Amino acid sequence: MKRVGIDFRALQIGHQFRGIGEVVRRVSYELAQLLSEDDEIVVFQYEDNREVAKGVLDEYETVILPHPPQGKLAKISDSALSPAQEKLIRKHCDVFIQFDFELGVPRHHKNVVVIHDQIPYILGNKYPHSYLADYSVSRKVGLRRRDAFKKHLKRKKYSQRLATVLERAGAVITVSNYTAETTKKFATNGNLEPIVMHLGHDAKGTGKIDPLEVALNAELGLGNGNFLFFIGGVDERRRIDELVAAFNQLRAHGHDLHLVLAGNDFQTLDTIFSPSARQAIERSSYREDIHLMGFVSDGQRAWLYKNALAFVFPTEFEGFGIPVIESLEVGCPVITYNNSSLKELTGPNVYLADDWYGIFEQASTILAQSDKERAAIAKQGKKWANQFAWKNSAKVMKQAIDQL
Repeated sequence: MKRVGIDFRALQIGHQFRGIGEVVRRVSYELAQLLSEDDEIVVFQYEDNREVAKGVLDEYETVILPHPPQGKLAKISDSALSPAQEKLIRKHCDVFIQFDFELGVPRHHKNVVVIHDQIPYILGNKYPHSYLADYSVSRKVGLRRRDAFKKHLKRKKYSQRLATVLERAGAVITVSNYTAETTKKFATNGNLEPIVMHLGHDAKGTGKIDPLEVALNAELGLGNGNFLFFIGGVDERRRIDELVAAFNQLRAHGHDLHLVLAGNDFQTLDTIFSPSARQAIERSSYREDIHLMGFVSDGQRAWLYKNALAFVFPTEFEGFGIPVIESLEVGCPVITYNNSSLKELTGPNVYLADDWYGIFEQASTILAQSDKERAAIAKQGKKWANQFAWKNSAKVMKQAIDQL
């Protein structure tokens, strides 16, 4: 018998909807199905008025971790865990699983850590306003000395904590081969060989589309194959400005299309904090056909995937790229940029581009296909996407635990 500890705090610090939070929920649920009857799951979380793992796991023990010191009491250390937190973790579990390395792992313990990406660090000097840049870079783009210094310290702290977690982990899991290679650069041990655990998908969702959402789609004029679709965040690596440029070009060439932008950042123009994305939308000659949907339900998300001409993912960097697989799983073509881990997801029904004009060209290619051609390619894409399943992710996690 072993007690498997899982850190659910990621769902309490901003990851509860998508991203890391989705991975925590899906892998934890599937892992629970693979553990033996004698094994026990221990959930670690902060004090809350609810059990964070409720609805994900059926049987588990909850251990409350104290919040770390804040303000002047906080230390800039290589470990994100306080001694009290480490003691509780070591006391209550035999193996500790951490899905967000910035939350830390205890020393002198069996730890499994999942690394998704190092976007804040790798893109820091390219987008200093959004991520963690060196002091000199931040100052060059006009940040105040104090703000530039804070970013510099956070950047240093980020790399130190990642190195510490990698050193303490008995097993390091990355969500793609690409992330495995970038992770090695942070390890003090030159012999680090991460285990690759590709993620899964669930585009079908668990809910049905609401009648009000059906009515909204009809009111906007959205129908089968007459819109491009994007869902996600609006940080600078997501080149929404280039997606809008490609959309403008398609409309200028006579294609009667809409553009749907979904995700919490796309509630209104005011909630789009990327200046380039906001300006591109505002200045589009076809602004009335660019629809900001904000957060959408599972049912609405599935409908948008199924009915879009294509899901467009103009991102400069991804640790994995779950939306690509979600789209393929329901037969929707994907247009995405040819970089980072996205190359590993490239199969049938995926169209690669390098810039906005590439998006325009690939969308034009899809528009030129017959219904029969699209259906045949969509079938191949679905088959390709089937290999990316949460059950398979959990199997990799279980093997990592067993090898400790």
